[in-house]
Amino acid sequence: MKFSRITEDDISPKLLRASYFNSMRYAPGEEIPARTAYDYEIKLFIEGNGSYVIDNERKEITGSDIAFIRPGQRMQAIAPYSAYTFSFDLIGNSPSSKSKHPNYDIFGKHNFQPLYKCDLIDNIPTFYSPVDITKYSSLIHKMYNNAINPKLSSPLIIKSSILSLLTLIYNDINSFVTYPDLINKSLKYINDNLEKNLRIEQIAKSCNLSPTYFQHIFKKHVLITPNNYIVRARLEKSKEMLASTDMTASEIAYKSGFSSPAYFNYVFKKHINLSPIQFRNKFRQ
Repeated sequence: MKFSRITEDDISPKLLRASYFNSMRYAPGEEIPARTAYDYEIKLFIEGNGSYVIDNERKEITGSDIAFIRPGQRMQAIAPYSAYTFSFDLIGNSPSSKSKHPNYDIFGKHNFQPLYKCDLIDNIPTFYSPVDITKYSSLIHKMYNNAINPKLSSPLIIKSSILSLLTLIYNDINSFVTYPDLINKSLKYINDNLEKNLRIEQIAKSCNLSPTYFQHIFKKHVLITPNNYIVRARLEKSKEMLASTDMTASEIAYKSGFSSPAYFNYVFKKHINLSPIQFRNKFRQ
């Protein structure tokens, strides 16, 4: 395994493979075959209550976790869980990215990509559980959609998305400006109760705040209103289910917390510029 010192300017990621894995067909507690990473990987867990082990560091999956995996690390998954995985060359010149074989096999044997060292990469942990997963999942969906439905601009979109993800994780972890505990508590309450008829009074009460003051400090720190955040979170949840399940649009509407399939279709088309079915069909082309 080679170690190489680089600068942040050297980072120019090239996607090797994008994949979606659903272990729900495995029995709870069943171990998925272990493997070694030969290149860098970003993994977004979107559902499940299994666990994931990287170099003996174990993480219980909550459905809103991110893993950053480095070359040489050994992984072992325990069902059930679902996740998107992106294998990539960090600076665009690894043996895998130069290979003439386009079908990169994450379970195959490859030459190890060097273990690069720089402040940004060194400060990204193996596991990270963001308070606000929606800003991460939107980037992940953009990457995956461009990987499976490539256009002329897709390599640049994917490269910029990987850079954005790395920067986002680094800034979230190292930022001196953090949400107050009460805001974190409200975000968790919202994300844990998206299926329910969320009301501002309920969310404010969970933080022991008045509705008026809660809305004021929420917008001050999150930069959008609570109601707009709820819509955004529900849309991200619905996009994940449209992409990864065979549930009908009506079922997804209620699972995401929308009051009716018609309202779900209206909001989805307003924000995504596609109907839910059009989004699913485009995503799975």
